[in-house]
Amino acid sequence: MLIVVVSLALLPGRAVAQAPDREPIPTQDLSLDVGPCPDPFSVSFHVLENNGSTIDFFDDQGIKVRTIIQGRVVLEITNTDTGVSIVRNVSGPATITYADHIYVARGSTLFFFFPGDLGPRTPGSMFINHGRVVQFLGDPPEVPHEILSQTGVEEDLCETLG
Repeated sequence: MLIVVVSLALLPGRAVAQAPDREPIPTQDLSLDVGPCPDPFSVSFHVLENNGSTIDFFDDQGIKVRTIIQGRVVLEITNTDTGVSIVRNVSGPATITYADHIYVARGSTLFFFFPGDLGPRTPGSMFINHGRVVQFLGDPPEVPHEILSQTGVEEDLCETLG
């Protein structure tokens, strides 16, 4: 019996990936003195409800390969120049895969891009998409973000709050 145990110990082991890491999404309000809209206004995002979390997955080298974003997030979004305010569920969910820099959002998801984020001379935008968006996560200004596909209904928050 001892021979079997020793011989099993000498077999090459299979690499084991690090266990997924689950973290709550921070509940933090955000204010932008100059928002991303083409006719810019100050905008604030106030968290009304947040039980969202991220789950990070790692390869056998401990490198993050994928993140799942899930849970309920409700925001009050306000044009602080005019006081116009709306409440929206922006819970997603979404997934990021790091090897190809792809972000896939489903459900209701908030997006905002400042001028140039989607390429040189592109205007800013702020919207909630109710459907599916596939986005390339660039690193503006050198490598711009790119929306690869979008389905569903888009609410233009620049128009809604402007």
